[in-house]
Amino acid sequence: MKWRLRRVGQALPAFSVTHYARDPPPRYSWEQRKQMNGSNTRQPKTMNKASKFALVFSILFLVPFGFGQSQDTSESVPEDVLNAFKTISFWKQYKIDYGINPFYLRGDFDGDTKPDFAVLCVRKTDQARFVAIVLSRPHKTVFVALDPDKVMAGWEVFAKSVIRPPGYDGAKDPPKLMGDGIILRFSITVLLFWDGTRFTTYALDD
Repeated sequence: MKWRLRRVGQALPAFSVTHYARDPPPRYSWEQRKQMNGSNTRQPKTMNKASKFALVFSILFLVPFGFGQSQDTSESVPEDVLNAFKTISFWKQYKIDYGINPFYLRGDFDGDTKPDFAVLCVRKTDQARFVAIVLSRPHKTVFVALDPDKVMAGWEVFAKSVIRPPGYDGAKDPPKLMGDGIILRFSITVLLFWDGTRFTTYALDD
């Protein structure tokens, strides 16, 4: 290869640089692609505003409450109640009714100075409602059926030391209790108590 020397200051031959840039691919609408490719071209799915709102709502509100929860959670059920329910295979036939707050009461319902528990429950086969009374002696559970035609509005413990329940205006005093009673509030107020041999009820309303 021969090199030609040029004097200082002598101009170099002019040259130019050509940039070869690829043009961006043309953008066709769905109608144009359908005409070019035939009827096999599928229309892209779009999400309308209603669908977007439903998706956002489910993520923000439904997801936090839908995962990891079941109705018969045992986190807030007393350990003594859980142990008693295991011995009688409670969960096969019944489930706890969380519709009333609180769903269980604690008191000395049989008068032996030991704590007992009363739990609202529902039988799975026919949705009949019961009060399951878990006694400390001899680890016995008694089921008291509730009237299916009456809507229960609430319940509370009626201490045996109280002569007359709050708001009771009956002409007669309620029966003397051996232990704490349970006040059941329907359209009428009913006292559930232990009479020494079984649990029975007494209407507090005239």
